[in-house]
Amino acid sequence: RLLEKGLRWKAGSGRRISIWHECWLPGPVPQRIQSTQLMKPCLLKVFLSTFPQDDCVVWGEIAITLWAIWYAQNKLVHEDKKQGVGELVVFIRGYCAELAILATRSLRSIPSTIVHWSLSPVNVVKVNVDDGFILAHRKVCSEVIIRDEYGQILGACSWLTNQVSTVFAAEALAVVCGLRFAYDMGFLLVMLDGDSKSVIDKINDSLEDLSKISALIWEAKEVSKFFRDSRFRYIA
Repeated sequence: RLLEKGLRWKAGSGRRISIWHECWLPGPVPQRIQSTQLMKPCLLKVFLSTFPQDDCVVWGEIAITLWAIWYAQNKLVHEDKKQGVGELVVFIRGYCAELAILATRSLRSIPSTIVHWSLSPVNVVKVNVDDGFILAHRKVCSEVIIRDEYGQILGACSWLTNQVSTVFAAEALAVVCGLRFAYDMGFLLVMLDGDSKSVIDKINDSLEDLSKISALIWEAKEVSKFFRDSRFRYIA
């Protein structure tokens, strides 16, 4: 019953805290900030754990959160577009998850040459995909252009999709749209070029993807089985 009445340790009111007046600095006794000259030894104890890598993750997430808040404030001031807390949380979590995946992949060898756009091989159509993502409205416009080996445009289309939470999901969705459009037009030999290295790497990877866009990666792999031959390339 005491816990139900709120008998527990908390800093400030439990909802808000004044860093200048509340006793929130860790230590043997409750400590306040006495002046603008912050107590560095005490501050270094905040968020620390027994594992250094955990501290890196926590501080990294704090940096991403501050950047997301700063970006949202700029959108509000300069474009009069307001983002809700839920949108920010979804974006931050998705961004942190993708960065963690990219960090594990960075240990692999990276080609020394950058692949640029080029004509497709004979009898193979080139599928170029791109996307325009509006985070504030959670909308994405997927754009697809299909060319033959001479560079002539064989088809072009665009899709508007709602309720897309991250830029990585938007990029993966563009790949799926490109594959489905090429299949609907009857092409069997395709080479898809995209500018999202993480998405292209996930599709080319034989291992099962476990990220938040795993459903879209799985769909892209399944649709690619409809073709006689399909290739995926990252272009700068």
